[in-house]
Amino acid sequence: MMKKLHSRIFGKAAIPAAFAVLTVSMISSVAGAYPVPISSIEKAGDFLPLERVQPKYPRSAFEAGVSGHVVLELTVQKDGQVWAESIKVLQAEPKGVFDKVAKDAAMQFRYQPMMIDGKATSVSGVRYKFSFNTEK
Repeated sequence: MMKKLHSRIFGKAAIPAAFAVLTVSMISSVAGAYPVPISSIEKAGDFLPLERVQPKYPRSAFEAGVSGHVVLELTVQKDGQVWAESIKVLQAEPKGVFDKVAKDAAMQFRYQPMMIDGKATSVSGVRYKFSFNTEK
């Protein structure tokens, strides 16, 4: 019955996160951050987004019961937005299944700008791990 409900409501679209267990975890607040020194960021605490968007579970992966994860690295600009061109997939399991939806979600993250000596600063090397799990 659940498959029929999904087909009726969502057609061929991705499955909303509400229909699957989807977790987002920050695996490393900042790695190799340039131009901001690592020590400055560690003193500031975890570099967490103010706004996070959950990626949508790809329909084919959901229906097949495929679970996995994607680790992304990105740059947060001075205004707190993610620089879309900076998003890199560092690890994906299985490859190519969840990459696009994870990148699409990360592009919508918004951060409190990192302030160093009273000036907003871009931060590169911010890493996130998106985990995708079904409970079929």
